[in-house]
Formats: sequence, C-alpha cells, structure tokens
Amino acid sequence: MAFFTSDKKVVLNTLKKHEWSGEAQLQELLEKLAGFELKPADILWMLTDRDRTLRTYGAQLFIQGDFQQVAALLLKEALSLPHIQRKALISVLPRLRDNSILNRIDEMLVDKDEERRNLAVDVVLSYPASQVMAQLAQLIRHEDSEYRSRALTRFLEDNDGSVSESRLKQLITPLLTDPEEKLRIRAVQALAKNADDELVDLLLARLRAEHGVARQVIAKVIDQWVVEDRLNIEDKLVPLLSDGDEAIRNIVIELVQHAKDPARVVQKIILFSKSLMGWMRERIHETIKRVGESLLDPMIELMYHEDPQIRSSALMFATNFNDPKMVEAVCHLLHDKDWWTRVVAMDTLGRLGDERAVDALIKSLEDEEVRWSAVDALTRIGSPRSLAPVARLLSDNVKEIRLEVIRALEVYNDPRVLPLLKRTLEGDPEVDVRERALEAYKSITERNRLEMDEKELRAAMIYRSKSARRIDALLTEMRKIGSSDLHLTAHSPPYIRLEGELRCVGKRAFTPQETREMLLEVMTEAQRQEFFDFHQVDFCYDIPGTGRYRCNVFEQQLGTCGVFRSISAEIPTFTEIRLPPHLSDIANYHQGLVIVSGTSGSGKTTTLAALVNLLNETKKSHVITLEDPIEYVHPFKNCLINQRQIKTHTRSYAAALRAALREDPDVIVVGDMRDNETMALATTAAETGHLVIATMNTTSAVKSIVRIIESFPPREQPQVRAMLSESLKVVVSQSLMRKKDQRGRVACFEVLMITSAVANLIRDNRMFLIPSLMQIGRNIGMATVDAGLMELVNAGLITPEDAYMRADKKEEFESLVSRGFLEGSVKDG
Repeated sequence: MAFFTSDKKVVLNTLKKHEWSGEAQLQELLEKLAGFELKPADILWMLTDRDRTLRTYGAQLFIQGDFQQVAALLLKEALSLPHIQRKALISVLPRLRDNSILNRIDEMLVDKDEERRNLAVDVVLSYPASQVMAQLAQLIRHEDSEYRSRALTRFLEDNDGSVSESRLKQLITPLLTDPEEKLRIRAVQALAKNADDELVDLLLARLRAEHGVARQVIAKVIDQWVVEDRLNIEDKLVPLLSDGDEAIRNIVIELVQHAKDPARVVQKIILFSKSLMGWMRERIHETIKRVGESLLDPMIELMYHEDPQIRSSALMFATNFNDPKMVEAVCHLLHDKDWWTRVVAMDTLGRLGDERAVDALIKSLEDEEVRWSAVDALTRIGSPRSLAPVARLLSDNVKEIRLEVIRALEVYNDPRVLPLLKRTLEGDPEVDVRERALEAYKSITERNRLEMDEKELRAAMIYRSKSARRIDALLTEMRKIGSSDLHLTAHSPPYIRLEGELRCVGKRAFTPQETREMLLEVMTEAQRQEFFDFHQVDFCYDIPGTGRYRCNVFEQQLGTCGVFRSISAEIPTFTEIRLPPHLSDIANYHQGLVIVSGTSGSGKTTTLAALVNLLNETKKSHVITLEDPIEYVHPFKNCLINQRQIKTHTRSYAAALRAALREDPDVIVVGDMRDNETMALATTAAETGHLVIATMNTTSAVKSIVRIIESFPPREQPQVRAMLSESLKVVVSQSLMRKKDQRGRVACFEVLMITSAVANLIRDNRMFLIPSLMQIGRNIGMATVDAGLMELVNAGLITPEDAYMRADKKEEFESLVSRGFLEGSVKDG
C-alpha cells in the first residue's frame, strides 16, 4: 500500500511508531521525508532508534546537512540518555561538519560536573586519535586513573603510525611513574616498540624503583634487548651489579647471562669492578656466586687472556665457585708473573681440594715469593704425596714459612713428623716458631692417643735472652712453664698466674727499691716520664728470642708494682679460641659496629686479634687498629694493616678515631671504648661506611648496649638509641672458664645478633626484653651465656659444677651436678 500523505509530521510519526509493513514501505517513507525541510530536532530521535536503518539514515542527515550549532544539541541530548543510546549518538559527532565540537569538549573536560566530564571523555575517545591528540594528552595526565587508562587504550588502538616517535614518547613517558601498576606496565610495553638510549635509561631507573609484576615486565623487555644485542644494553646493565638492592643484582646477572657473547660481558664486569670500592666489589662477587654459575666458562676462558689484569680479575671472580673444571686454568696461573695472581690461584686450588693440582703446587714450593701459599694449598688438599715436600721446608730461612709448615704438619696429623717437630722446638732460632712447634707436637700426640711429657718438652725448649736485665730471667721462665701473667710487688716474692690460679714462685721478697729499679729498667724514656707524671703506664715489652709481654706498672701504698702478661707469638684463629663459626660472617660486613665485651682478663684482646686475623686472611682491606698497647703484631697476608698505639702514635682513642676517618680505612679496630666521645665517634664511623670492631669492659651483651646509651646525657639518648639500632651488628660477650683437665682456660661466648626485632627494642628503650629474643634466636646464631656454658659442658671442656656457678639460670644445670654439690652451694649462698 502506497503512502499519499505529504504532511511531514505524519511521516515522522509513522516512522517513530514503526508503522510500516515492510522494507519497501520504509524506503517510501524515507524518500518522502527527504523532500521536507528538516530541523535537527525533527530527526534527533533517529540517532538512538532501535531500528538500524533509521539510525543510519538519521546519521547521514546530520552528517550531510548544513545544521548550525548542532553539536550543542547532540551533547545536551546525550547527557539525558542511557549508556547504549549515548554511545550511538556520540558516534555521529566525529563525522559532523561542526568545528565547535572540540571547543565545547575542552570546556566539558574541566567541568565540575562529573556527568559532563564523563560525556566529554566518551566523545574524545570516539574520535580518531590523530584528531584529538591534545585532548588525549590531557586525559593521560588526568588525576582520574580511569580516564588515564581509557585514553591510553584509545591512543594505542588507533595509532596508525601517523604520530611521530617523539610525540609518542612525550605522551606516554609520564605514565612510567603512574600510581597504577597496570598503567605503568602498558606504558612500558608501548614505549618498548620504539626503544632508544633515553628509554633504556628510563627503564633501568624504573627497574630499580619497581617491584612485583611491573619489575618482571621491564626485565622481560630488557632481556629481549640483551638477546638482540641492541642499544649497548650490556654497558648500562653492568653498573647495576653494584646496586644496593640484592634483587636488582640478581636480575642483572640473570639478564647478562643471555648475552650473545658471555665472555665479553664478563670482561666488562671485570673492568667495571676494578673502579669500585672493596665492599661494592664484594656485592658483585656475592651476586655472581649466588646466581651467575653460567658465567664460569667465560671466566675460565679469560684466565688465558693476554692482559694480566683481566687474567687476575677473571680468577678473582671464578673463586666464587667450587667447580673442578677450573683446575687446569688455575694451575696455568701458577706461572703468572704477578705474585698476587699466583697467591690467589694457590688459594683457589687449596679450596677446590683436587688431587690434580698437587704436582703443580709441589713445583710451586720452589717459588720463594709465594711459598707459604703453596704450603697452605697443599695442606688443604691433604694429599699424602705432599707431606714430605712440605716437611722439608721446616729448615726454610723465612720464619713465616716455618710457621706455616708447622701448621700444615699439625693438619696432616701424621705421627711420623713428631721427631721433626721436636727438633724444631729444641733448636729453632725464633721463639714463636718453637712455641708453635710445641703446640703442634701436643696436638698430634693427643689426637693419636700417644704419651707425652709436656714438662720435658718445655724443658727442652731454648729461650735465648741475651739481656742482662734482672726481670728478663723471670719473664723467660714464666713463658717456659706456660703461665699467663707475672706479678711483681714490693715486699713480696714474684707471683705467676698458671691455669687461672695465682702461684708464688719464689721465697725472697723484693724490696721496694729492687722492684722499682727492675720495672724502670724495661721502660723507654717516654714511658718513664708518663709513669712519673701519672703514677701508672701501659706498654709492651719485647725480649728478643723469648717473646712479647703486655705490661702495666703502677704505684700503690707499698711501692711500685708491675703486671706482665705473656703475648702468644702466634696470632689466634677462630678455631683455636672456639669462636662460633657463623661469626666469620663479620668479615663480609662492609659497615657497622661489632662489640667484643667482657671483664678485664677475659680474652677480649685475643678475640679481637682473631677477628683481625680473619679479615687479614679473607679480605683485601685497609685495617687501622687503635691499641693501648699493641699486643699482637699482624703480619702481611691480604690486608694492609696499620697498628697505632695510644700515647705513642696518637694522643687518645678519640683523636685517633677522628684521624682514622681521613685515612681511607675499610675497618677500624678500637682496643677499648672508654668514654662517650670515643663511643660517639665509633658509632659515626660505623654509620659512614666503615666496619668498626671495638671492645668494652662489660659483663654481658645487653649491658654493653646500655652502657653506651647511658654514657650520653639523657637528652641525647633517644638519638643514640636510634643510631645504635641502625649501626650495631653483633655483640659478643665472653668470660674465661677453667678447663675440666685443669690445663688452661677456655672462653664461653654470649652472642647477640642485631636483628630487626632487636633493633626495635633498642630504639624503643626496651633492652630488658632482649634476653628473651636471644633464647629463641639460636637458629640465627644467638647464644645466651647459659647456652655457651652448656655447649662447653657437652664438649667435655668444663665441669658441670663450674658451669652451674657461672650460669644465669642455674636450674638448667642442676640435673648435671651432684646432690652434695648442690647442698654445699646452697649453704655457701
């Protein structure tokens, strides 16, 4: 049926009501409508009609029509429509001839009304990106994360390459620091397609700042660049190996292992590390050791490099691994011209313990420059083939070599060397060699359950003192019988301390004049002047051919007195003094404060010497020791060690500490923290990149912390607690216990590791809770004094009764002692 009406209103109503019977009738109505003069309001409804044909026809009318200010009408209408209809209406806007639309949109984007802003965003996102670049840039920087996300999506979907790379980077780069992780990730992925040097720097910076998924995405992008060998990425990754964040170092090592030329990467790492401070190089070594095993082959390859520095550095990095495939290359370096490279090669072979290296190391015994290292390496391998070549060096002209050989023979534990050791302890020209030979002899006989007469052996030892001083004979005899201290007092015969007990060793009492003359005789002019001025003086006294002694001379009511402590010529080791093995991690600290505490005579100096010896054997650091007086003299091993004596080389501990901060130290050892000025300087040094090891005269780990804090005025104590919570790493408190066999004393150690929980207690001034943490912290290396005592009892080194008397919680030891002892101790109490 045909429509014969010519009324525009009738046609529009018919279309609105969908009152047509088929497609032909609909087309007829639309043709009639085209003949009328239409206004935008007449056909606005078509844009959101349910019929697709009407929607399309309406859109064409608006696009082709010459309507004025139609944008305002459409935007107003859109505000009142639900989402689906609004979307249909908005799709027309980009195709209109009305140039005022975007001006209106700019106004709406900053409108206070949220609904109007949302509409403006919908309109912007309906346009091709190239037509609304300014608006997209505005939305990408908008505070609303939803706007930023939708704008970025639209831009990335519609970017057909017409936008320049510089404009793209300018638009998206701000999103690298967006608060929303998902936007940061999408920005990384978008920018990675057009990478350049600037973007590499940006993403490396973001790699350090990010965590979680975003960091993984950036690492994946960088990994692709590494694989493709683009953008000099290796040169920019290698410096991150010294980053303070362990996770970053691990990621970088994982990335560089994917490089096309691993040997080139290793060479770059080597060259970069040479410019770093020691503790920063240590970071790289630790990371490579943990996750860089695939780099070992290129390291081995570089051990044959023509550049001696690269060879040496490749070896240093390879020492992080225990792979036997290194043996051949490391043996090759035993012939290197650089003596230090040869030393490290020998140390590495000793650590690997591979029999294939024995012949090469025996040949290296002929190398006078590094002979001691060859002895040490062969000792660690422990091959029977090396025993005879090593033993022959007991006649070496160098004292240090003979000492090293004696240590080696003790490790071999072969009774066949006992005659050699006996000949050495009887006739070696150096007292410390003779004493070391005696200790080795005793150790081998005890471990092989052989009989030995120690008194006879000591009687056979020759102490050569050419001095005519009267006191030297006493000091020589004191050392010969193995006592630790000699006491000279006016109106009294001499006393010695043997195995912890004082014993009188003479019948005739010295007169005050005799005592004073003997003591003044061993002093230098400066020491005598100090004694006259202050009535007391500390110093060290050395008798050639016999040994060194720490001396304190003082005045008392009866006259002048002196105490001489025998100093062992052999530097103590961790094993010898039974320090807990995990404390060797102290050598890996590059900053912080370590305290060794105990009462006077508890062995603090010995422990301090063992720690310095550990550094000397395992690190390449500059160590400055401040002592009063210098007791153990540390020989050159790996460290540069400068030992300064208070009042001889510097005015005071505080003055020496101030000066030390300007002397490029890695480690500062403070013989005694006595006053708050020294404590403040030590804490400051620990906070500024130095490892500080100091002793204190306190009876427990917690009391050491309390004493430091309470030495400052109350108003400063909160700040001191905060500083200590950050810088303090370990506190070791010790005491000496009489051995079960009555032959000497053994140290009992209390160990406090400064965990985050302990640091919080220090900061909050709740030190009284620290002992509880120590009791539950055994798995991380903490030990209470009772735990230390129980360990000594279980090892058979001390009696349960002595442990009971020293224990804090005596009930833990009650089951180990006799009933009679308990009853006696109760009565005594």
